[in-house]
Amino acid sequence: MAEKDKMELGDKEFEIRQGKLVFIPKGTVHSVKATSKELLKVLSIQATNFDGKDRVAVE
Repeated sequence: MAEKDKMELGDKEFEIRQGKLVFIPKGTVHSVKATSKELLKVLSIQATNFDGKDRVAVE
């Protein structure tokens, strides 16, 4: 895993590292960006059933 990558959450951007926990409120636009050529792994856990219908790709 890369030492650090970037997370966008709403209008904020910050570094994430291995072991970092990020809470994403429902309806908040968010994304993760790999900043190196190392493998980026993300574990996503939803509190309710996730059907993917509200997933929207952002650039």
